[in-house]
Amino acid sequence: MRNTNIIMTKHFIHPATLFMTLMLFPTLGWAEGIKLLHGSYLDMVQEDNATIVWVADKPSVGWVEVVPDDGTDFYSVARPKFHDTNIGIKRTSLIHSVKLTNLKPGTRYRYRVYAQDYPILVNSNNSSVTAQTGNGQLDVKVLDLNGKTTFHKTYSAR
Repeated sequence: MRNTNIIMTKHFIHPATLFMTLMLFPTLGWAEGIKLLHGSYLDMVQEDNATIVWVADKPSVGWVEVVPDDGTDFYSVARPKFHDTNIGIKRTSLIHSVKLTNLKPGTRYRYRVYAQDYPILVNSNNSSVTAQTGNGQLDVKVLDLNGKTTFHKTYSAR
């Protein structure tokens, strides 16, 4: 997993200087089968937020875990996940972008970026999704252009 230090400062620092202080050290661990092509990079750095961008070699779901650099072991507890989303929906993409907000000026942060294979990639151009309800159940099917079922699951309301 990538451990990267970020220093967020606020007082009397030119944005270009601030960006140069935000050094990244690429040692990213990815889910099996996914490779990092580019990044991670910091973009749109402001006083209390920054955007982290990276590119994977396969469509994937991406997220960032970030914590203050307080000396604790990054892996000792589960960290909050900030997902790459669009209107609140996790994006499946090659290019990932996560905006971290509410960062405290003057605080050093560590972060890790992740990409995970997404088991079902539904694209409205080449598949259709149908859902039927009845008898307290929801039956979901995903079909490709040839009508072949690529996913089928029945959910019970009980």
